Amino acid sequence: MKIKIAKITSSNHRYGNVEFRAIMEDETEDVFVFAWFDDELRFQPQEIVGLTVEEAQDLKQKRDIAYLQS
Repeated sequence: MKIKIAKITSSNHRYGNVEFRAIMEDETEDVFVFAWFDDELRFQPQEIVGLTVEEAQDLKQKRDIAYLQS
């Protein structure tokens, strides 16, 4: 199932101070996608629209690795 709408919200998650919440193509609402620290990584909602949750999480992992290797 692909992400139809994504929004960034503040988070108390241990892996980030912001997170993506999504509405899926089947209209399932408020799906947690991933959290991140906004002083380390930058994302825009349009980057994950059309992806599955797993694909979006893979994108975040790739950015995490690139950040840690820089």
